[in-house]
Amino acid sequence: MSRREIEVKRENLEDRTREDLGLDLAGEYAEYREMMADTEHGEVTRVDIDEAAANVDTLRAEVRKLGNVNLDSIEEEETLADRNEELVRQVADIDLAREQLTTLIDKLNHVCRERFGEAFKRIQAEFGGQQGMFRRLFGGGRAEVRLMPLVKVVETPEGPKKVETDEIDLLESGVEVIAKPPGKEPRSISQLSGGEKTMTAVALLLSIFRSKPSCFCVLDEVDAALDEANVGRYVDVVRQFTDLSNFIVITHNKRTMQAVDKLFGVTMQERGVSTRVTVKLDRTERARTEVDANGRAQALPAEEPEEAVAAKPAKGSLRHALASLREDSAREASAVESN
Repeated sequence: MSRREIEVKRENLEDRTREDLGLDLAGEYAEYREMMADTEHGEVTRVDIDEAAANVDTLRAEVRKLGNVNLDSIEEEETLADRNEELVRQVADIDLAREQLTTLIDKLNHVCRERFGEAFKRIQAEFGGQQGMFRRLFGGGRAEVRLMPLVKVVETPEGPKKVETDEIDLLESGVEVIAKPPGKEPRSISQLSGGEKTMTAVALLLSIFRSKPSCFCVLDEVDAALDEANVGRYVDVVRQFTDLSNFIVITHNKRTMQAVDKLFGVTMQERGVSTRVTVKLDRTERARTEVDANGRAQALPAEEPEEAVAAKPAKGSLRHALASLREDSAREASAVESN
């Protein structure tokens, strides 16, 4: 065997050893020489070749069980580590945001309780005080608006049960209205008559307006359940509030109509077609009124020629009222054009 063949065979053996065992023969041999030099004057432990070969076979079998080496696992491990760090940062941000939100909620609850408490005290005074709206609308009596105790759900052997406590929370407690109209016993608003409920609700609404006026208020047929005397009180009180707010009042009551500054009438002369008529009552002559035996107010128009009266619809009818409104609007339009 030539020297060249021996070199090739040695190189092949080194490559196989490096691939199969992951060893560098040259490096291992150098380490072996150093070890032998250190133990030259000492005892050398003999190695059982057969036992060593058996151990090598066992280790090789375990390596084969592990399968092929996944070279991408290192990169994947780095990616997962970066992802884990990102998630840890997100969790920290969420915890910080939760703490900030909790602090903000506590602050808002404190401010809300403080402001609601102040506003509620003002409304209580405006509603049930000696000069409160309830006494002004009813001509006497007493009323109170108060917070109701909290009701909590308690677990019992029979199941969940609602129990009323002595606790009062400004943000969670309900509001109860107790009213005593003149000549009657104090009772909850749910036990009052329709007219009394309306007057009490109007008193509470106007008490809120007085504590903090709004730019305008809409009252939709509030006077529908009121008798003539209560309508008068209702109109007088609303008129006193016109310096604080503007009121849009929807009504079918003639006495309420007589108290407004501007009246919009809506009629349907043709099926499916609504017509609007506007009258500015502050520019027209206020009708004189008189009360008949039944206590109803009737408008007395100014005297007109007999021919004009005969040409108009029957007095007191809806046609008569709408015709009067249209004539007033036409006169106003003519006056504007002439100017």
